[in-house]
Amino acid sequence: MFDVASDAVTEFSFGIDFGDDPIAIGTTGLFLTAAGVSVQNPDSPSNFLISGSVAVQYGDDPITLAGESAEIVAAKGTVTVSANEFVLSGIVYFGADQPSAGDIDSDGLPDYHGLIGTGSGKVTLDWGAKKYSISCDVKLYDDTFEFSGDFEFDGSFNSYFVYIEADAKVKVPGSIPFIGGQTLGSMHFVFDYQKSEGGTP
Repeated sequence: MFDVASDAVTEFSFGIDFGDDPIAIGTTGLFLTAAGVSVQNPDSPSNFLISGSVAVQYGDDPITLAGESAEIVAAKGTVTVSANEFVLSGIVYFGADQPSAGDIDSDGLPDYHGLIGTGSGKVTLDWGAKKYSISCDVKLYDDTFEFSGDFEFDGSFNSYFVYIEADAKVKVPGSIPFIGGQTLGSMHFVFDYQKSEGGTP
């Protein structure tokens, strides 16, 4: 959109799929894989606003899970980005398998599948505080474990970390007839993923 009075572009929109070449979001460890967004006030660094739908993944070096190539964490949903923060609300995938070419949803985003688990969540990148976190409610391994909580991550130059410490419900796997989904108890668990540059997880 061009404002004749101010002789400036005040808003524009675009959509893009980065395919095998995702774009790093600063030094957060997240990479942008696809986006369909609009940008308001693009000529004002302190007052711009980006909104729309995006997909992100953590790190750019897939891991192998049960013979499948997957990202340790991925997320997609609606996003707002300002000079202060990036906030994505939608679905979080643990062990997100790589979608095949053309395997996209109605928003043009990758149709991820969580090999470990999937749930609702919010990704927050606080630029000023350099605090990057995900809050989520996730079911893992056929609904055998369920946890709600927040965790932080970071990463740059192929050095990444994800640290999760939470209490989880333990259930009978949902695939078991009649008793599937029943809660057995609770447990405390820690997930610590680290990868140094040139190393392996």
